[in-house]
Amino acid sequence: EYEQLAAQLNGANTELKDKVRTISQAAAKEKIVKQAEEHAENMHKLAKALQ
Repeated sequence: EYEQLAAQLNGANTELKDKVRTISQAAAKEKIVKQAEEHAENMHKLAKALQ
């Protein structure tokens, strides 16, 4: 019984680590996404000004 519980705990631990890794990667990309959004907005404004 303890071996089964240990295996379940190990699986849950692995799943949690994967989720934390995914969230960390997304957080690391936040700055570049924000910069891209600002750049797109500036390009949109320039395009409107040229019309």
